[in-house]
Formats: sequence, C-alpha cells, structure tokens
Amino acid sequence: MIPRKPSFPLFEQDMLRRQDDNKVSITNLGALLLANKMSEFPSLRKREIRVLRFAGKGNLDILEDKTFGTGYALALQEAYAHIISTIPSNEITEGAFRKVRAIYPEQAIRELLSNIVVHQDLSDTGSGPLVGVYENRIEFSNPGTTLIPISRVLNAQPKTRNNQLVRLL
Repeated sequence: MIPRKPSFPLFEQDMLRRQDDNKVSITNLGALLLANKMSEFPSLRKREIRVLRFAGKGNLDILEDKTFGTGYALALQEAYAHIISTIPSNEITEGAFRKVRAIYPEQAIRELLSNIVVHQDLSDTGSGPLVGVYENRIEFSNPGTTLIPISRVLNAQPKTRNNQLVRLL
C-alpha cells in the first residue's frame, strides 16, 4: 500500500502556496482571513473593518473611529462585540431578573456585518467594509455595487463575488 501524502488544509483551501524554491507563501485569501496585521500586505491595507460612531443623527461629529486590522477570522468577532457594546440598549425586568437587550437584534447585526465583508468588491481598492453607528440607526456599507437589482432584493437568489471567502467564513 502506498502511503498517502499528508494533507494540510491551508494549502487545500488556497490560503498557502508552495513556491518553486520549496518556500511557502501566503495568498491574499489567506492574509485576508488570517493576518495578524492586514496593513503589512499592501494590497489589503484598505480591507480592514472600520467602525465609526457618530454623535447625533449626522456624520459631522465623530465620537469614535475604530479599525479592526486583523484577518476577518478574528476581526469579525471583535467588530461584532464592539458594535454591540456601542449601540444603545434597554434594561428589561423579567420577574426577579434584569436583562440588558440591545435595541437592534444581535443576529441581524452579525448577519449584516458578515455580509459587508463577504460581498465586498475586492477589485475596488478605494475602501473597505464600514459600519456607521448613529443615534437613530446603523449603516453597513462596503465597496462595490449590488449584484442584485434593488427591486428584487427580497425575492432574488443570493449572489456573491467571493465564493471562496463565503465558503471559508
């Protein structure tokens, strides 16, 4: 029986590549997901998740500007926790217990944050995923135009530019 060559998931998932000189290099996909500092990769400097918190309902007075510069595997959780900690919440009494509940559903925030990351246009080098937290709303945006016409968003089949990123996240 011929022994099988051991598999290594990071190579199989196209996050690492073996070069001709037998050295290993990280791909843009690998760096996008796993980098300790995305700013160390020139092509990914604008891909960091950024969360801006504004005073009031307009975008003139910035209270906080936080950038999550690690790969998305870690940055998504950090950005989510930060957004949840900055949005307004209500304290609800249920019997003898008090619960703090965010005014926006946490599941919706997690989904929208994930969507702005995986559905961004990676060929647009001008900006990256951005979350704006206002007094009366939260705005999620990313580079690129929608692949689905706005009039069909509720009924259309989902489409993505980044199938491999979606699969890995």
